[in-house]
Formats: sequence, C-alpha cells, structure tokens
Amino acid sequence: AARRVPGLALGLTTKSTLVTRDLDLLLEIAGHSRLWVNLSIITLDAGLTRRLEPRAPRPDLRVRAMETLARAGIATRLFIMPILPGLTDGDETLRPLLEAAHGAGCGEARWNVLFLRSGTREVFLKLIADEFPRLTDRYRALYARSAYVPRAYWYLVERLIVAHARAVGLALLESTGLLEHALPGLGAVPEAQRRALELLPARPPAALVWALLL
Repeated sequence: AARRVPGLALGLTTKSTLVTRDLDLLLEIAGHSRLWVNLSIITLDAGLTRRLEPRAPRPDLRVRAMETLARAGIATRLFIMPILPGLTDGDETLRPLLEAAHGAGCGEARWNVLFLRSGTREVFLKLIADEFPRLTDRYRALYARSAYVPRAYWYLVERLIVAHARAVGLALLESTGLLEHALPGLGAVPEAQRRALELLPARPPAALVWALLL
C-alpha cells in the first residue's frame, strides 16, 4: 500500500539482513515518501549476540545491510535497543557500535535501556540466570521495584552514549526512555545526587555505573 500512497512518513525496524532484498521497493517508496530503515543492533560481539539473539543475523551482517541501504540512498538509523546493564552498556560496546554505524553511512542513532514488564520479565530473568548467572542478583535488584531502571543509572548511561555519539559524529535521536515520560512513578533523581552526577566525567567508569544499581 505504501507504494501507492505518496507523502507518508514510514519507519521500518528490523534485525534481518533480508531487508536489502526489497531495495528496489524501498527506493520506490522513498521517492515519494519519507522513509527510514532502522537496524536493531545492540552489540558487535558475535558471541554475545548468539547468546542473546540466537535467531538473528550476525551483527556485522546487519552493519553490512545498513551500508548497502545507505549507499543506495535509503535513510538508515541504528537502534541500540535495549541496552543491557552489565552486558552492553560499556565503552567497549557502545563506541565501536556507533563507529561502525557511522562508517556504514547511518544518519542517526536511537537508544533505550532494557525495561521488563510482566511476562517479559520472567522470561528475560531466566535467560540471565541461565546464560549470565553472575548478573542474576544484580538484575533482580535493579528491577526489584519497577519495570524500569533507576533514574540515576539511566542518566549515567545517557551520559556515556551521548559522549560517544558526539565523538563519533553520529546524530543521536531523543531517547524513547526520557526520564520525564518513560520512567513513571519513580520520582526525580534527588537534587544532591544529580549535582554529584554532573561532576562526573562524560564517560564515568563502568564500575561506577554498576555501583548505582544496588
């Protein structure tokens, strides 16, 4: 239907590299509508990806698909969703991922930290217990009172990813996890704590980020 209706704003989000098979169709749609293809990639670590997303293509293949689309003139975005505490929230994950996307011609990135609602929560915590038992207690503590991470932790992750995106030169879209909207009922970060956070370096050490989880 999108090929017959001009003037639309469309976003296609996928982990699949098969999106490149529809390049001719995407170009046709992009010729008369605003179109973005959002590639979901949370890490470049193929081994970690196999444990987290066993049915998804390797991350390097997704980056290659992004480059194919971008070179053809399709607007692409990197979706780093979700960022996983203790697994994909560090410098060693975020910086190379943003650099790879930028090198592949990606125009923008968007991110959000993992949130666990009922149903998903039980399944994901079992995955953590089975695959990453060292993180089990931390995850249970982190999500003990809400489906969302504490605001202080979210704020530090924001600092990390903003710093890396700026260094790489990749535009960063407003996160869907905005403190004022996506973390309801948790209250603001206490003023004294917020002031302390403002004094931290742009990329605080991972150990410091984790210290705020408990």
